[in-house]
Amino acid sequence: MQQERLQNPDEIKIFILFLMYNLKMPLEYEMINEVVVQDGIVAGLDFSIGFADLMEKGNILEIREDGGAKYVLSQHGIQIVESLQGDLTNSIRTQGLKSAMRLLNFKQRGSEIKSHYEMREDGRFDLWCEIIEEKKIVFQVKVIADNAAQLELMRYTFDQRPEMIYKGMLTLLTGKGDYFLS
Repeated sequence: MQQERLQNPDEIKIFILFLMYNLKMPLEYEMINEVVVQDGIVAGLDFSIGFADLMEKGNILEIREDGGAKYVLSQHGIQIVESLQGDLTNSIRTQGLKSAMRLLNFKQRGSEIKSHYEMREDGRFDLWCEIIEEKKIVFQVKVIADNAAQLELMRYTFDQRPEMIYKGMLTLLTGKGDYFLS
């Protein structure tokens, strides 16, 4: 089943506020972006436009923390999300929050993401993708890329969304993703 995508600019802004409200911590712009767009509920460009508008209207505030910018909801932003979060469907709220918490947990655990490759004699590439926690490999997969473009796409995808790759592999390997195979 494909995830519903928000198109309405007001719903997109409510979704951004909803996730920030429920995560209850200052977050860097990149993390907020990743949390909001990871399931495809909001497109990347729509996030950028919505976030800028929320900043401009004072619903999101920038704070300086640990030498960098982080963002929190203003009191007005909190009031908006508390009164309008019900405008989002339950499935979007549930999926978005579940994915956001999983991603944040993954990042906070300090998981180290590594990928490396070697060229094969036949011109293809061996690609290794690893997730390391507490100096131990908890996830490792080796795949063959047919060409350099495919290799770079696979590396980029793993490096940008390792938690999704990990979750997908666990889903398939535990037999819970049979619908992917039919």
